[in-house]
Amino acid sequence: MKNNKMAKTTPPPRFVGCKRLCSVLCAIFCALLAFALVGCGNTYTDEDDYANFVRWQSRYETEKELVGLLREYDAAYTAYTEFTAKSSGSSVVAFASIAFVCEGRTVLTDENIKLVQSSYDVGLGDYVVTITFDSVGAAILADLTVNHIGDTLEIVEINNGNSSVILSPYINTAITNGVVPISGLPEANANELYMRIAAKTAERSVRHAASAYNDKRSKSSARYPMPEYLPASLAVEPQYIDVSAYLQKADAVGFTA
Repeated sequence: MKNNKMAKTTPPPRFVGCKRLCSVLCAIFCALLAFALVGCGNTYTDEDDYANFVRWQSRYETEKELVGLLREYDAAYTAYTEFTAKSSGSSVVAFASIAFVCEGRTVLTDENIKLVQSSYDVGLGDYVVTITFDSVGAAILADLTVNHIGDTLEIVEINNGNSSVILSPYINTAITNGVVPISGLPEANANELYMRIAAKTAERSVRHAASAYNDKRSKSSARYPMPEYLPASLAVEPQYIDVSAYLQKADAVGFTA
């Protein structure tokens, strides 16, 4: 009877060896996972974060510069279309070139013109067309006017190989700042002179802006894809395009003027 009672109260055998094996396997798995996590941390460093930031910053600055060039193109395109519309009913030829000739020699061209303005000078009681040259043109003009006071500086329009003198102002003083005021013209003549020079200057500005954009865009595309608000290229001449829709997309993503 005792033996039976003892047999009834004795607990069933437990699989101790199997449980220990599971514990060991779990411990090994946790150790491997911890090692893997530590290893991943070691392969991605602060230097990687900095390198990614530099690449992002470079791309952002590139896109910002391209949007800026697109705005320059848009401003020049707007001015160009306005001038061509105004000149369509006059004798002004938008694609004609302008040259400045002294003693039969071309000393400056419209490539050297930075800005042209027309205004009425109350003090003089006259209309004045003011031509501002770039730094290269200003240096040439300074040297020319110092040595040719009293001579004439012919402003010549060149169209399809044909040249015509549109104005022959006298050089009254040395011009060292690159700014040439031309006065003594009737209003109609002053406006026509302004239109001839402004039309060509605007056309050149569009061409230069397009070339600068295309150059920057092609170099950037080799490094990473460009977004849709940056056109693949801009026509250099003469079929220019309206880029206002592209600029609206650029504004929408944060590249505001």
